[in-house]
Amino acid sequence: MNYLLVCCNFFLLSVSAFSQTADSLYKDSLRFREVNIPIEVKEFCEQEKYQIQWFTDHLDSSDFPKYVYLKGYRYDEDDSSKIFYRNVRIDSITLFRTSGILVNPPGHYWLEATDSSRRIIYSSDKRQVELCALFQLPAKYVIGSGKMYQPQLSQNIQKIDLVIFDALGNEVYKTKNPQFKWDGRNQNTAELCQPGSYFYHCDVWEIHGSEIVRKNFTGIIEIHL
Repeated sequence: MNYLLVCCNFFLLSVSAFSQTADSLYKDSLRFREVNIPIEVKEFCEQEKYQIQWFTDHLDSSDFPKYVYLKGYRYDEDDSSKIFYRNVRIDSITLFRTSGILVNPPGHYWLEATDSSRRIIYSSDKRQVELCALFQLPAKYVIGSGKMYQPQLSQNIQKIDLVIFDALGNEVYKTKNPQFKWDGRNQNTAELCQPGSYFYHCDVWEIHGSEIVRKNFTGIIEIHL
């Protein structure tokens, strides 16, 4: 009888201890999951670099695991499968002392923390980094060089509306193709344009995710023989 009572008490104590341990692990897991690290994307299109920024001013460093990982993936163009290519370890001190990290190429990025068993205990929202919208025209063109006048940069552009004028304001060329190639001929006469200064006006429709942003450019093209 006493033996049975001792066994029952031991079983109850064991269950209680296991329950407390499980509760403690569960609460720790919730504590890390509830840590909110807002992240956003800041573009540096000139260098074709992208910065993932995080904000930790409102957080207590004691709420963090020792390491957090910045992870990223992109989709394969052929079969649309995920290709994981970014896994950077960031210690909690660096997380608080810095505000972000430069990444390249575009893709989907997020912050993630795991426990010693490699179980995910925290994962931030994912942020998608798009290709920068870039469009730039050369300032000079040499007729007879065997080369075409075309954009130096044309990336993530839906369309353009480009018009080139001579010094008298006469239209010599126009196009809506962001990948255009011009041979330096006047579209109205099919003759080569004379050397000199030409002026252009260009509306550009840039692709920014699901949005289309219209921008306007003006400039001078110097045409030489």
